[in-house]
Amino acid sequence: MEFAAKVDLWFLLLFYGLGGLMVLGAPALRHRPRGIAGSLVLIAVGWLFIGIAWRASSVRYAITEDGYLDATGWPFGGRITSVGAIHRVEPSRDPRASHAASLDRLRIDYDEGGLIFIAVRDKPGFLDALAAGDPALERTASGIRRVDR
Repeated sequence: MEFAAKVDLWFLLLFYGLGGLMVLGAPALRHRPRGIAGSLVLIAVGWLFIGIAWRASSVRYAITEDGYLDATGWPFGGRITSVGAIHRVEPSRDPRASHAASLDRLRIDYDEGGLIFIAVRDKPGFLDALAAGDPALERTASGIRRVDR
């Protein structure tokens, strides 16, 4: 099963807004000393911000038939962990550095000390699908816990 990433409006406004301001404001620098170089740098950074917002909107998480949690889209690409290695999944609003473009996140603890924050649009559906992927995972009111540990 595949689940789209959740992207908060503030994230999109910040990255599209700053990127747009840089790209549209760059021509104002061209008449200053070293203005052409500054304009080109500002345009490049602006397009980078716009690209980050666009790519963050395309991230998807998949629970594969062979029991893995995968991510696709930038900045991800590939396996996150095996569903069997997951200890606990719980809601989090932890603002620590993460690729999740939303503060409405899920904290996934796996293996020995592994931790990742992800943001999925359909949290209940994702949690149900994850719990269905391993009989040792038990769905709780707000997340998942492993019952055999």
